Formats: sequence, structure tokens, C-alpha cells
Amino acid sequence: MAKKMIPIGKRGVVYMPKEILKEFHLNEGDYLEAYGTPEGIVLKPKVFMDKDQAWFWTEEWQKGEKEADEDIRHGKTASHGTAGDFIKAMEKRRKANKK
Repeated sequence: MAKKMIPIGKRGVVYMPKEILKEFHLNEGDYLEAYGTPEGIVLKPKVFMDKDQAWFWTEEWQKGEKEADEDIRHGKTASHGTAGDFIKAMEKRRKANKK
């Protein structure tokens, strides 16, 4: 993305260009974390979640999510209509692996 000049308004209000909002999927009411570095100011989008949902965003869980997405993309998954169908498919697979 090209660099943009962003004016600072009254009371320190900063208006982000639409291109940046769109690129980073930002909407009114979203939060940005701001901190200074020797190079300047950094703004990072932040998402708040309930504590009981934090496990989903761990590095380990997200790695598994990416692997599952790849398996789905490459047709390495199966769908079963009922729990009974699933159990039958697992028994069939177990028998095939014993051979």
C-alpha cells in the first residue's frame, strides 16, 4: 500500500483513509493498539474476546486449524449423515489398517 498523509484533527482525532480501513478490515468501533518505536508510531488492530474463548487463538490451536483447512481444500475429509454412519466408516478404516 502506498504511504498516506493523515491529518490530526481536534482533540487528536485521526481519520484513516478508506483504503487502509478496507485492507485491514477495520470498522467504526474497532480498537487499535498504539505504541512508539524509534522509527515512529505503530498502530495494530486489536480484538477482545471472552477469556473462555482464548484457547482457540493460541498458536498451537491455530496451527491445527490451518492444517484442517488444508485437508478440507485437498479433499482429505469425509462427511457422515449420522453417528452410526461415522462409526461404520471408522470400523471399516480400522479393519483396513489391520491388513
